[in-house]
Amino acid sequence: MDVVIRKALERDFDQVSIVFADENAFHSQLLPERFQITDPIMTPDWFKKILTNENKALLVAELDHKLVGLVLIELMTAPDDPIFKPRRYAYIEEVGVLKEYRGLGIGRQLMAKTHEWITAQGVKEVELFVWEDNPNAIRFYEKLGYRMVRRGMKLDLD
Repeated sequence: MDVVIRKALERDFDQVSIVFADENAFHSQLLPERFQITDPIMTPDWFKKILTNENKALLVAELDHKLVGLVLIELMTAPDDPIFKPRRYAYIEEVGVLKEYRGLGIGRQLMAKTHEWITAQGVKEVELFVWEDNPNAIRFYEKLGYRMVRRGMKLDLD
């Protein structure tokens, strides 16, 4: 399986939309109380802003000229603060692989390239959020060496 991972281009808009829609459908099924199906999932303007933002990168995975996965990364700077130390880090906003291509190692290859890109920017720390109701994603990130740092909690008041 010859997967090509590269930065997204403007011509990828339609295929990127398909991957984002697939991810949206997955999250809508996983957490229907939080997510709803959105159509269109993104606009050309939003996509262009990502591609031209020097602090963001959208990496895509292609298999046989079909875009099958993506990672959206943003470089962040936490300012100096009385409590927290200033730091520069990368935040992974989105990771998505089309349903029929999951479990083939494409996500792992995407994350390896993501880590390479982040390191090339002179950044050494990466953060992401994962839903508690998604044990497959939690295991995936743990296998890559990610660890729990902080846990978000909620209470529904009826």
